[in-house]
Amino acid sequence: MGMGAFFGGVFFKRGKQQPGPLLLLLVLLLAGCSSAPRGADGIGTKSSLNPSFTGLWVAAETDKTSFELDLTQVGTAIEGYHAALVGQAGLIEAALRTDPEPPSVRGRVSAAGRASVQFQLRKSSGSGEALLTIKGDRLKWQLISVSGAAQLPKKCVLYRQSGPAH
Repeated sequence: MGMGAFFGGVFFKRGKQQPGPLLLLLVLLLAGCSSAPRGADGIGTKSSLNPSFTGLWVAAETDKTSFELDLTQVGTAIEGYHAALVGQAGLIEAALRTDPEPPSVRGRVSAAGRASVQFQLRKSSGSGEALLTIKGDRLKWQLISVSGAAQLPKKCVLYRQSGPAH
């Protein structure tokens, strides 16, 4: 056998380099990282490809409205509660987690970051459907249909809150 030396994962032998086990392991790890799927934003994380709708979502308040969704996602199923304060008269339409009633919002994730939900209004005994689209910590609400005297916004953007749900 010829003389050689092992240094930093590479075996040196008579002027030629042969990869050692550490170098091969490093190459395999880096190859695995570079082949990870990437989202539209170029970030290759599972959360960017399959975001969760779970959380307390609050719309920026205006002088005319306040709107919240408290959602839980399990698999592709979504359920939760809503709260809205509408107009200067302060009309309240709410179904909270602490109520003895069943969830007022139910639906399914239809694609990564998109869900269709149905909701039941408590005060006006109406119902409807909305489309939810999530991107990061922003949730877009778009009302599709409604029956009864709905006091919910037609469109709005809600933001994920870090605090506990109601």
